[in-house]
Amino acid sequence: MKKPLIIASVVLVLAALVGVATLAWKSFAVTDPYLVKPLTSFPAPVGASVGHSVASGSRTLSIVSSNDVVVVADPGASFRYEVVWLVERSRKDGAHTLMEFKCQLPQYAALGPINPLGSQIPPKIQQVADGGRW
Repeated sequence: MKKPLIIASVVLVLAALVGVATLAWKSFAVTDPYLVKPLTSFPAPVGASVGHSVASGSRTLSIVSSNDVVVVADPGASFRYEVVWLVERSRKDGAHTLMEFKCQLPQYAALGPINPLGSQIPPKIQQVADGGRW
């Protein structure tokens, strides 16, 4: 009668360990920065100024810049939310007209701590931004 109880206990402990290991793996594997895909880019409206804003109801991020902009989300920066970085890059066409870029913020991105245009960019964020384009 003790033998089935011991086997059942061992199986339960192994299942719990596998569950904990899976959660640990996912929490460490999901911390790499990634590019946020754009919704649109178009010429900025007359009178627009360089910067960004967030429509809180729709979680749409609008960015106005004379350069191309890449949006990078970093889930590894905080345990509570993803940190968003706005990285400017020179335009290939050489134009300097203001463009408005819009994208949907990731589900876990915080609305407040968005690193604006011109922020000092950490090397790993810059690598992600350089590796991909919208």
